[in-house]
Amino acid sequence: MRYFPSLSFLLFALLLLTALGCKQIDDLTGGGVDKPSVTYSTTNFEADFYQAGSSSAPSLDWNGEQGSVSLGTTITGLSVNSTTGKLEWTKLLPPGTHDVDVVVSNSEGQVVVPVTIKNPLKGAFEGVYDGSTYFAFDLKADGTMTLEANSKTSPSEGSGTWELIGDEIRAIYTYTGETAPNSFKGPISQTSSQVTISGDWYWGDSFADAQRGGTFETELQ
Repeated sequence: MRYFPSLSFLLFALLLLTALGCKQIDDLTGGGVDKPSVTYSTTNFEADFYQAGSSSAPSLDWNGEQGSVSLGTTITGLSVNSTTGKLEWTKLLPPGTHDVDVVVSNSEGQVVVPVTIKNPLKGAFEGVYDGSTYFAFDLKADGTMTLEANSKTSPSEGSGTWELIGDEIRAIYTYTGETAPNSFKGPISQTSSQVTISGDWYWGDSFADAQRGGTFETELQ
């Protein structure tokens, strides 16, 4: 009696031959490569305003083929080491909270790690209002502020609150012994050598053109 292999046996043999063939091809083309794996000790980083800094390098395994690390979004003053995955920032990193993706990739795929860099604005600024009269304020990271004006040696003192809207600082404050508030607003500008906040000050707290009192110019000390 002639024996005929069952259909299931033939399918099994075909699959086995296909698998062996794929393995041989994989061996010839440098097989064993997989997409990279990466782990940061934390994905939330705290920067000091107008100071350069960096993260620690993550645990990075290229899994057979080295690729590169990049950022999903361009942010001024922020970069990532393309080999180690270490985040680095310069003093030009803008104030505020920055959410960005770290993209680690090779020919087999990529891993995306969302990270957050918080760079709270804080610092003492000093200058003048209306071109010549002493004016200074100290911005705290919690959104409060203290203020001095009119004389550096015997100033009028005040306190208030501030907020950052885009690149603009808006502050509302009251001088000690007074009840009516004043306010100012102006953009923050950062260069490699200085940080300035300059703009307009107002009677009241509405920032309305009709309440504009004059101008101010200050620089981070």
